[in-house]
Amino acid sequence: MRRCVPLSFAFTLFLSGANTLTVVDLKRARNGSIKDIVDADHARAAFLGSVGSERPTTISTTQYAYEAYLASVGVGNPPTYYNLIVDTGSSNTWVGANVPYVKTSTSIPTGEAVNVTYGSGNFTGYEYYDEVTIASGLVIKNQSIADATEYAGFYGVDGIIGFGPTDLTLTSLTDYPDKTIPTVMNNAYAQGIIPEQVLGVSFAPPSSNDSTNGKLTLGGIDDSLYIGPLLWTPVTQTAFASHYWGVNISVMYGFEAFTPASLAGIVDTGTTLIYFWDSWYELYTQSIPGSFYDATYTGLTAIPESEVPFMQPITVLVSGQPLLFDAAAQLVPPDEVEGGQAGYRYSFILPLGDVPIPGFQFVLGLKFMERFYAVFDTDHSRVGFGYTEHTFSQTGL
Repeated sequence: MRRCVPLSFAFTLFLSGANTLTVVDLKRARNGSIKDIVDADHARAAFLGSVGSERPTTISTTQYAYEAYLASVGVGNPPTYYNLIVDTGSSNTWVGANVPYVKTSTSIPTGEAVNVTYGSGNFTGYEYYDEVTIASGLVIKNQSIADATEYAGFYGVDGIIGFGPTDLTLTSLTDYPDKTIPTVMNNAYAQGIIPEQVLGVSFAPPSSNDSTNGKLTLGGIDDSLYIGPLLWTPVTQTAFASHYWGVNISVMYGFEAFTPASLAGIVDTGTTLIYFWDSWYELYTQSIPGSFYDATYTGLTAIPESEVPFMQPITVLVSGQPLLFDAAAQLVPPDEVEGGQAGYRYSFILPLGDVPIPGFQFVLGLKFMERFYAVFDTDHSRVGFGYTEHTFSQTGL
C-alpha cells in the first residue's frame, strides 16, 4: 500500500440540513516513476502485514501524477486548505507535510504526542481538536487533527485524511497506545452531519496527469456513479484482513481458477496497483506466454506485445458475484511506463511479495477502483462494488 504519495479523488458527503446532492472533484497525484510506486506499495504491504442530515454530499478529488487521489480539506476557522491523501487503509487525519498547520481560535491542543508509521513514510507531532471543512456547509467540530512536526516519505501532499476502521488509530497516541481516536467519519455521524457511516469512492482512469476525475461520497451512495446493482460482500472475519477493509474473493484468469477457495485480502485507496499472493501471480504469468516480473527496470509485469491480443479478463468473485477486469484495465498506458523495454507492454498486476501473513493474500488498490465504484459501509460491516462506464474501456490496448 502507498501512504506517501499525493492523491486526487472525489468523495460524497452528507451536508447538515442539506436537501440536495453535492459533487466535489478529486485530484490524482504522482510522485516519481511507476517503479517507485511499486516499491512504495510493497513497503506499505509489508508494513500492514506487521501490525442527522438526510442527504449525502459528493465532492470531487484530483488524481495526482497517476499515483493517488487528493481531497482539498479545510482545517481551522477561517480554514486553511490542505491537499490530503484519501486513505481507506489508515484512520488518522493529519496535516503539515507541505503546508504547515495553521492554528486559529478553534485549534485546541490536547498535549498528546502522536507517532504513526506507514509503509513508506511516517510522521510525529502533536494532537489538536479543530474544525474540519469537507465541503461548503459540511463542517466537523472538534475533530482530532495531528500537527506533523516531523515527517518522512510525503512529497507534494500535505497529509492524510483517514477513512479506515477506527481501531487502526490504536498505538498512535504515544502515551495512550490502547486508546482509539474517533475518525472523520465517526465524528461526522455523531454530530448529525451524515445519516450513516458510508463512504462511496469513484475513481476513473486518468486522461492526463493531475486531472480532477474522482469523487467521494461521505454519508451515502451516489447512484449516478455506477451502473446496475451494487455487489455486496461482508467484511471478512479472517485476521489479519479483518482489521482493515478486508474481503474474501476468489480469482479467475479467463476460464482458469487461480484460487481453489475464497481467500482474504484488503481493498485500499492508499495502494496504487493490484497485488496477488505469489502463487496466484505465478498462474497469471504462466497463462500469458513470455510474461515475467520485471523487478529490475520497471517493477511491473512485462507482457510481450504479441500476446496482448490474446489476454483474457480477470474475474474477481465477491460473494460469488463476478467483477470483470478486462485486458485493457490490466495494462499500463505506455506513456506512464519509465524504463520499459521495446516489444513489451506492462501490467498493473503484481506479486504481493514477502508478506507471509495469514489472511493477507491480495490488495486491490486504486487501479482496481478506477474501473469499479467502491462503497465502504461501516454500519453494516460490508464492502460494495459497482460497474461503471470505465469498467470495459479499451483505453491502453
